[in-house]
Parts: sequence; structure tokens; C-alpha cells
Amino acid sequence: MKHFNMLLSGLLLWLCTGFTVFGASAPGFFISNLDGTQFISRKQTAPYVISFFFVGCVPCIKEIPVLYAKLSQDFPDVPLLFIDPMKDDSPESIRSFADKLGVPQELFYHDSQGNLARKFFTGEFRFPTLYGIKQKQVLFEYPGLEEKTMKEIEDALTQNMK
Repeated sequence: MKHFNMLLSGLLLWLCTGFTVFGASAPGFFISNLDGTQFISRKQTAPYVISFFFVGCVPCIKEIPVLYAKLSQDFPDVPLLFIDPMKDDSPESIRSFADKLGVPQELFYHDSQGNLARKFFTGEFRFPTLYGIKQKQVLFEYPGLEEKTMKEIEDALTQNMK
């Protein structure tokens, strides 16, 4: 009975945190990067990766350069979107953040009202959060980047590049 209660508690926690079920439908959207180039999800046939962050997020500061380096090297055809949904973060602060991390500014997007983030999150925003999407299907969702997570992301992208 004790194990059943622990399992049930874990399941309820998982459901309440709002994590997406893999294979679930991803919301359609369009958003412009800091340079004004528009990304339209429904036009994407290849997988793409979204990383939600904000400029004061310490784990994001560590994660973004690693994610960029790995994906740009191993998966150069996979679009990578770093999306900041915080109203208080300005495009200038995001540009400065990108420069500080050594990541190209054209990969950064400002969802200034959080409208796009609300399509992905149920409840509170969680930073960092990574999504992999292909043709409106969620390939993966992870609350941050770990060594194990990076391997799973690579596997999912490799399988879905076909």
C-alpha cells in the first residue's frame, strides 16, 4: 500500500506540474526574433527546439551556451529558439544577455506578454524548459538540460530528422 501511495503521489505531482505528454499536439504559433525575422511553426517540416528562459535565470545562463554549441554543431538544420516570456526583460537586456553568453542574437525571441509561453505551460512558467517539436507534435519536454537529457534530445532529433 505504501508503494502504491508513493506511485499515486508521484503521478499526481507529474500531472499537476503541467508536463506535456510526449506525442501530444503542440500549439501553433508565430514569433519574431530580436532582428525581426519571423518564425512560423506551421511552416516547419523539420524538428525544432524551444528553450524558455529569462535573463536572470541562473540555470539558463549555464544551459543556453551548452545547448547552442551542441545543437549547432550536431544538428545545424534544427532551428533553435530561445524565448523570453518576461514582460520586464527588454529586447536590449536580451541582446546583452545573448552577447554575454556568446550565442547569436538572432536565436533570441521576446514573448513580451507571455502569450506564447501560456500556450505551452499549464500553470506557472518553469525556467528553463526545453521543448522539441516536429509537425505540431511534442517530441520531448525537459525542465532543464542535464547530461542524460542532452543524450535523449540528440536521440529524439536524430530519429525525427528523417
